[in-house]
Amino acid sequence: MLRLLEVLELLKLLEVLGVLGMLRLLEVLELLGLLSYLRYLNYLRYLSYLSYLRCLALAHPAPLGVSSALAAL
Repeated sequence: MLRLLEVLELLKLLEVLGVLGMLRLLEVLELLGLLSYLRYLNYLRYLSYLSYLRCLALAHPAPLGVSSALAAL
């Protein structure tokens, strides 16, 4: 589970990248769930938040689902 500070940092990065305006609330929650799952599996040590979000931004306008987010990686 992500801590509140990590969630706020992630949302700040999304806002700075201009991605937040393109995502619906459900997609943001799905993204947070995916990040939580990746962190649980200890894969976030290989990814920076910024590079992960860039991959998601490149994958947009495709539907943002767990499968498309993983395919973006």
